Amino acid sequence: QRHRAMSWRQHMELFLDEPTTSIPALVYSWIMLAIIVASVLITLFDQTLKSRYQISDSFFDVADIFFTAVFTLEVVLRFCANSKWRYFFVTLGHVTTDNFFNIVD
Repeated sequence: QRHRAMSWRQHMELFLDEPTTSIPALVYSWIMLAIIVASVLITLFDQTLKSRYQISDSFFDVADIFFTAVFTLEVVLRFCANSKWRYFFVTLGHVTTDNFFNIVD
């Protein structure tokens, strides 16, 4: 049987979902993990950081814009990489384990 070349969607899906497929995919997954952790920590400690360290609101506004842009870009990339666009969010009217995080995002 002939080996069929992978489409760009398959490459993108592997890159986003399987960090062990390449060094760039591994680096991407670690960067996304760090961004997610930073987003959660900044959200949790927003008021404490503002009052204790006199950090201005503009820092948090920029951080919020940055996190929103990164997470939006990732959802768009995942949507584009998905070969079954109409099933990206919902399959047959209910949430599946495969698309749960697409809804969360």
